[in-house]
Amino acid sequence: MKKKGFTLIELLAVIVILAIIALILTPVISNVIESAREAAFKQTINGVLSAAESYVTEHILDNNGTDMQYPITFTCDGVSCKDENNNELVFNGKVPITGTVIIEENTIRAEELCDGKQCGSGSKENVIVNNGSTPVEACNASPGDVWLFNYLDETHETRYHTFAIPCRGTYKFEVWGAQGGSVDSYYGGKGGYSVGELPLTTADTLYIAVGGQGGKSGSGVVYGGYNGGGNGHGGTCNGNGNRWGTSGGGATHIAKVPGELPLLESYKGILSDNGTTNDISDDHYISDYILIVAGGGGGGFNIANWMYGPGGFGGGAVGGNGTHNSAGQTTDYATGGTQISAGYPGDGYTSISSRSARFIEYTIASFGQGGNTTTWDCIEGGGGGGGFFGGGSGSETAGAGGSGYIGVLSNASMIAGNSAMPTYDGTSTMIGNGGNGFAKITFLGN
Repeated sequence: MKKKGFTLIELLAVIVILAIIALILTPVISNVIESAREAAFKQTINGVLSAAESYVTEHILDNNGTDMQYPITFTCDGVSCKDENNNELVFNGKVPITGTVIIEENTIRAEELCDGKQCGSGSKENVIVNNGSTPVEACNASPGDVWLFNYLDETHETRYHTFAIPCRGTYKFEVWGAQGGSVDSYYGGKGGYSVGELPLTTADTLYIAVGGQGGKSGSGVVYGGYNGGGNGHGGTCNGNGNRWGTSGGGATHIAKVPGELPLLESYKGILSDNGTTNDISDDHYISDYILIVAGGGGGGFNIANWMYGPGGFGGGAVGGNGTHNSAGQTTDYATGGTQISAGYPGDGYTSISSRSARFIEYTIASFGQGGNTTTWDCIEGGGGGGGFFGGGSGSETAGAGGSGYIGVLSNASMIAGNSAMPTYDGTSTMIGNGGNGFAKITFLGN
């Protein structure tokens, strides 16, 4: 019987099927090969860095018996990696054709080590590799690295911190606002908390201003806590003492521009309006420069145990209102800052409109700045807390808290100072932040 072969149509069908399979598998195989090449090159760089570690161990003292002089730079040329004294790093594997290894007192890093097809930079076990011969940024941080920032008092020439981003990747920001001033058991409002994440590069530099706690006074002005806390006022009132006022706590913020928060109004960004005339609940500003803010608390007050009250808490999305008891002709509370406007001053005795002469020296709260209490002798009250927008101040009432801000950050949230928030070390929680403010930055990785 004559054997029957494949028809032309069958052969064409097989060819088409094989072509489709090849089309599917080619990029998959290419990715596998590329990943394997990248992993192998990372291993090469880690080998070079291990050799640098061994060099340090063996040469803690230099040839003269003195401490090593840092930095030490080894240059690779495809044949060897040597320093200026012709000392050579010894390791297995192919020598990079360009690039350097830099040994500093506390770090060892590769910078732009290349093999002609790819380049890598960074510290051991945290090397970034790209495909091609284009250099990549050095990475001088490891996932989980943390930087802490405390309040800087007036003895410091510059009262904000400067932080140069050490590595391309995503960073987590946490900020706590400062507490307002306290008198007796009438405490200043506690600071709020804000958290969020943002990808950054080594081209970025951040500026961190940590809020200061408010103070108290029984005779005259007490200045607000650093970074936007409003002034308070205590009066003798014709010789009668025991009339205490306090100042507002400062906000804590992180920004891409330097300066105290009240000076950065031109960087607050554009207003995002939900378009509903009578609904401003989710209106907010979008800034590319101010990244995150935690509101400071308002100052408390006590007028001879006749009129008294604790300060409003810091925001949070909104700062808490100032408070007072009902001993006087209670009418107006100081109000907290919001996402789009500052708080309004309050008067614990009567309406502001009917006693406007008392407020000649009153300073209304504004962007970044809590309100200042009037300086009339017989009027005591609490200053407003600093914030994205400051809290209002009080006359014969406590000051209100400033608002927080999370802008364009991801995985972001704000917690008011009257609620549970993380402690600085993240191991527990606390109700609001007492004392000065605090800031924390964590590198999450690439």
